[in-house]
Amino acid sequence: MKKKRLIMVFALIIFLLVLGLFLFYSANFSSSDFSVDKILIKSVIKEDERLNQSFSINNLGERDNFKIEMVDLENLVSLDKNDFYLDNGESEEISVSFLGENAVPEVYAGSLIIKTEKKTKTLPIILEVQSLDTYFAIRMDVDSKYKEVIKEEKITVGVNLFNLKDTETRSVDVEYKIITLEGETIFLEKENVAVGSKSAITKTVQIPKNTKTGNYIFASVLNFQNSTSTSSYLFEVSNRLVLSQIINEDVFQISILVLLFTIVSIIIYILSERNKLLLKLKSQQKSELKFYAEKIEKQKQDLLKRAKSEKEKTKINRDYSEARSKILSGIKNEQIKQRNELKKLSKGKETKEVNKRLRKWKKQTYAKALEKAEISQKLKLKLATLKKAFDGGYISKDSYKKGESRLSKKIRK
Repeated sequence: MKKKRLIMVFALIIFLLVLGLFLFYSANFSSSDFSVDKILIKSVIKEDERLNQSFSINNLGERDNFKIEMVDLENLVSLDKNDFYLDNGESEEISVSFLGENAVPEVYAGSLIIKTEKKTKTLPIILEVQSLDTYFAIRMDVDSKYKEVIKEEKITVGVNLFNLKDTETRSVDVEYKIITLEGETIFLEKENVAVGSKSAITKTVQIPKNTKTGNYIFASVLNFQNSTSTSSYLFEVSNRLVLSQIINEDVFQISILVLLFTIVSIIIYILSERNKLLLKLKSQQKSELKFYAEKIEKQKQDLLKRAKSEKEKTKINRDYSEARSKILSGIKNEQIKQRNELKKLSKGKETKEVNKRLRKWKKQTYAKALEKAEISQKLKLKLATLKKAFDGGYISKDSYKKGESRLSKKIRK
């Protein structure tokens, strides 16, 4: 009954998970859903330069109106369209123009908010504007593990500086910033660095405690005289302890893993219950063999101590070796039958019935083995072994008396 209740609980969990997934996808992947072919738009341009990029929106639901809003980069980025309709399966390519003539050299951050009646998605934008004639180049090497961090976690970045003009050692100023997609700087640190033809810096920055979850830009800006060079990368601050945020990151994969884990747990539980019974039987059988082997050996040693001649000792050794071999062989054969029967029982019977059978086998194994063994000598000694087996709790009183009766008859013959 316990096993059935546990399986019912697992089945209920699976049902609730499937129902939850259905409701989630019904709410989040409704007829208003759409896809964007990029997760980030980034451009590096010179001041006074223009550069065009594009991205596509694909409507996965019913006909809907799409509106695109620019956040914080209105004077630096423009779109060729920001209001249009799409039918199911239709897509629209939007051209994005970056306008360097309106900006001083710097790293700028913003985003595009793409909206339908029921759905909203954010597309981050990074614009790096550099000087027309750059004296130095700067590049950041970032480990992939820092693409997603938690509050107060430290980010370690490799910053490489290159002198593009000569091999002289120059003193340059480097700024490190963390910028929101609304263009707000939440972290700023400056340092002066001596750079020859090439220099490498390892920079560690701690995410501020009060940082909200979301996307941010880590930027490095190198200034030397009238020359400015930039480098940046996008990362996410998340709270991994919040289950809803974890699920929202990749709900499909995580849900599948949970379902698989639940199903595998059920299978493992059922198999482990069978294995427990089988292991219990094997342990019992091992103890039986050891017990009877020791008892037979003890009786042999007791008789050898009382033997009056070498000839009598030789006979005792021979008789007991033969008896021991036949009895233990008979026990092993009985045990094989028991294991096979247990495997059949565990598939369709209750655990209570299987345990009842285990207790029954514990009392009958030796009696059956002794009955089938063709032993013609020293049967009285076998009775003593049988009696000790009974005293040890391996056979029942009834089995003992029946065995005693059978052996007594053989002795009389």
